[in-house]
Amino acid sequence: MTNEIFFMELTQGILFGLVLVIAFGALLYAFSSAFNPTSTTTTTLANPVTTSTSPAITTTTLQNPNLHTVIIVNRTFIPNNLTINVGDTVIWKNQDNVGHSVQGSGLASPYLRTGESWNYTFTIAKEYLLASGTYPRITRMTITAV
Repeated sequence: MTNEIFFMELTQGILFGLVLVIAFGALLYAFSSAFNPTSTTTTTLANPVTTSTSPAITTTTLQNPNLHTVIIVNRTFIPNNLTINVGDTVIWKNQDNVGHSVQGSGLASPYLRTGESWNYTFTIAKEYLLASGTYPRITRMTITAV
């Protein structure tokens, strides 16, 4: 009886140790992947230009894939005038202490809380007159896509 109890406890101890080693290895792998400088981040843009090469495969390409950033702070778009090329993407980053949305000329972003961002790829050449949905008379900007 004593030998059976000893072997049961030994088996349980070995299994517990094995589970610990596997869990530690998984954590180590997760942290090494998170801090690996060769890892990449993929950003999905709101309105990419897409072309289909076959019914099963869709290829996404951006014409002139330039990226512009507009910071929203102190109820102001910075910069408040921007000239871009058709195919460029603009990212609005709300760093204000209140929420905003980007409205006008056919654009309508979701409500952006502090720290949130939204992007749009411009596909038509024209002048876009934009304002904050929260402060439309104060927070304004012009984007000219050429």
